[in-house]
Amino acid sequence: TTSTSTTFNVTVNAVNDAPTVANAPANVSEEGLPSGVPDTTGTPGDTTNSTTASGTITVADVDSAIASVTLTAPTAALTSGGQAVTWSGVGTQALTGTANGQTVATLTIDNSGAYNFTLLKPIDHPVAGAEDVRALNFGVVASDGTSAGAGTLTISVEDDAPAPITPITETLAIQSTNL
Repeated sequence: TTSTSTTFNVTVNAVNDAPTVANAPANVSEEGLPSGVPDTTGTPGDTTNSTTASGTITVADVDSAIASVTLTAPTAALTSGGQAVTWSGVGTQALTGTANGQTVATLTIDNSGAYNFTLLKPIDHPVAGAEDVRALNFGVVASDGTSAGAGTLTISVEDDAPAPITPITETLAIQSTNL
């Protein structure tokens, strides 16, 4: 038997995989603001009385180091005291939401995905007088310098409704003076 050997070349072209960003939730409450009324009621539920939320959103890249993590503002219209909230710092690691010259909220993030959100003023909720929740969806973009991946950090803001007023019942005696 004769044995034959063949040599051939294989070229492998590396492909850069984009970073991945996991979606993450966090909760804050207007009840922790200076004029807030802490309680345990709410729809769907009262989860916190804190105006701050901190944590880490997972950012990863299988073939490169993360070069930067940046934020995008919520796209849904938002108001505070009837005034539009505008976001500055889009595309950076620090967002500031303001309405009528007042800072309403701030969000920061670093390249490891560690974030800090602070609510400084109440936001307007769709249902007046009810303790409901308004979701703020912030975009989180991770880049390896060549490709980028995106996820969402959802900050749920629990509304603070005024404490219910106890009804006052009075009994009046009526005296007829019609003689």
